[in-house]
Amino acid sequence: MCSEIKPREILGARASARKQGLQMSEPKGWHSRGYLPHLDEPGLVQSVTFSLHDAVPIHVIARWKQELDLSETITTSDQRSLELRKRIAQFEDQGHGTCALQIARAAELVQNTLIHFD
Repeated sequence: MCSEIKPREILGARASARKQGLQMSEPKGWHSRGYLPHLDEPGLVQSVTFSLHDAVPIHVIARWKQELDLSETITTSDQRSLELRKRIAQFEDQGHGTCALQIARAAELVQNTLIHFD
């Protein structure tokens, strides 16, 4: 059986640096490290969501993009982009697809990966 994920205080790099007395740099706001956009702001709490490829079928997302008249150049703050993310989240919560993280061994592998550097 997969062990339960234990609650941990997640401090992040800024809080850890403060705790260790390291010099802090100014918040960068939105920036890129070459592969994903990052937002760095004081007090910001962020989370990561893992979704399997079959959680929301590509044709469903394509249909929603067409309904919302979304293009590749639309900004993430545009209401239509926010609506797309809302629809995706609601669809994911319905439990479509293989739901592999319900398998104890798979969930344990992900858990161990997440806490590896704690």
